[in-house]
Amino acid sequence: APTTQTQTVANPVASARLETNLRNVTKGTPNYVSTTTGNRSDEFTFRVTITNTGTATLTGGAFKVQMPAGLEYVANYSRFYYTDAQGVDQVLPLNDAIVSSGVNLPDVPVQYYTYVTYRAKIASNATAGGPYAPSNKFYSNGGAVNIADNGGRITVVAPNDGPSIVRNLFLQATGYNKTKAAQIGSRSALNADRGDVVT
Repeated sequence: APTTQTQTVANPVASARLETNLRNVTKGTPNYVSTTTGNRSDEFTFRVTITNTGTATLTGGAFKVQMPAGLEYVANYSRFYYTDAQGVDQVLPLNDAIVSSGVNLPDVPVQYYTYVTYRAKIASNATAGGPYAPSNKFYSNGGAVNIADNGGRITVVAPNDGPSIVRNLFLQATGYNKTKAAQIGSRSALNADRGDVVT
């Protein structure tokens, strides 16, 4: 009798991973890192890597950023970096709705990764300390993939933070008394901290 063989084919599985890094644009930092420091009003480029870790193409993708208090989104800098079917790297501008309703993204093939970049700055009234980190959210395949990442962290350093430095100021004033034909002088020393006003 003939033998019948059956083969079970696994259904493709959609899965993805997010990783967020950033660099300080204001200070000209060239490399992306996971954590950094900055001053109020410094601007940062955030780069979110979306990696397809499954066996199905990531389709119907949507991406959204939520800014915490202390960070402000900078308009017109959001981009999507990907490699097209011909193997050519492409850059797609993204709408600023990335921080409100979110934006749609092109498909990400199996074993590929893409980048979403956007810019944010430290608010002028941000409290020193932190860390501050946006929440990056990615959704695809009808909800089979629904993930978030809070990497890319900033600690805010205020201008007067850091070790206290004491400087000694020595004052010397001299004058000449024409009537008595004598030089007169006054000496005094005082301590001053950074930010003190000396008159």
